Amino acid sequence: MSAAAGLLRFDVPSPLGVLRGAATGRGVALLALPRGRDDDAHVASALTRLAAGGPTRTGTHALAEQLVAYFAGTLRSFDVPLDLALVAPGTERVLRALCDVPFGELVTYGELARRAGMPGAARAVGRAVGSNPVPIVVPCHRVVAAGARLGGFSGGLAHKRALLALEGHEVRGTDSERWSTARVARRAASQPLLFES
Repeated sequence: MSAAAGLLRFDVPSPLGVLRGAATGRGVALLALPRGRDDDAHVASALTRLAAGGPTRTGTHALAEQLVAYFAGTLRSFDVPLDLALVAPGTERVLRALCDVPFGELVTYGELARRAGMPGAARAVGRAVGSNPVPIVVPCHRVVAAGARLGGFSGGLAHKRALLALEGHEVRGTDSERWSTARVARRAASQPLLFES
């Protein structure tokens, strides 16, 4: 998609619900997870900012196929360009560092701060991660709080738990309890992916 083509909007059915995406000529700029009442207003505001008065069309994007493969358990990393125009430069630095956290690995907010060149700034990193406009692709679900606590997730903790389970982490108890470092057996690709909330 060329920069002159404007904004491409696309939807991706998933076990989490319908994911709503948008891409500019520079790359994927938005992937919205279903999150309740404020979802439509959040997405509309982001789309308005991204379109900036230019043309908007609906279609398909390469990310959709990659997300289907990710949820089927056959894809471990995404290969699409990103446009992080919706975030501030400091946030972009954190999100770029987060892109280096591989499938199945977990990192604390403090460790991510160190990796982003911001040692001691775990809270600022938490705010940056919370404003991630492209969750799953920029894997904010892989960031956990110190002391083996689940931490937050802008897409909802039930979705975070499901994504961590998909990547082989057993999350025991309630969302406020600790996660386990125990790895679970990889699900056969032919098995349907079902999430419990």
